[in-house]
Amino acid sequence: VISFLRRMDVFGETELRLKFLQARESWLNSVVAGVPKDDPYLHLTRTMEVLRVHLFDIVTQYRSIFSDDGDHLIGVASVNNFDNRLLFTSWLSKKVQEFLKILASDLESGINSFESILGQAMYFGLSFSRVGFDFRPLLAPIFLKAIEKQFATKLDSQAALKNVSESLASLDFSRLPSSPPPLP
Repeated sequence: VISFLRRMDVFGETELRLKFLQARESWLNSVVAGVPKDDPYLHLTRTMEVLRVHLFDIVTQYRSIFSDDGDHLIGVASVNNFDNRLLFTSWLSKKVQEFLKILASDLESGINSFESILGQAMYFGLSFSRVGFDFRPLLAPIFLKAIEKQFATKLDSQAALKNVSESLASLDFSRLPSSPPPLP
């Protein structure tokens, strides 16, 4: 499709790139919106999987369709030349920032299993290091804040007293004898 649009000379090179990214973003947003939001843990794990797979595909497609070597720009004046790498990097950065917002939001919703989520998030960030966009350092402050908040909640005396009361209330004392046996 892109080569056909290039031959028609309807859009310039930058416009073609922008149209491609807009179309892929629209599709990706619809896929992410389809992930169920009932359970924060499932929402986060599925969103990570969807974004990791599809964003990596989009990066691969973009790089195979639009080479940054400049061969297709022969005869274009350097005054009108736009750094298309900045366009793509900005778009990818925006998508990562959107993921980080989802991550922070779902972690605030009360996820208790930080270890598995952290492992998946680090794998997601590591997979993007293959395309030069490793975002693992951006994950640490988000997880640190969520773990710190959960730790502080567990140490809160009112919350701890409530947890103990709920735990005691859930115990079944019906099997215990009502009074101790008589002494001989």
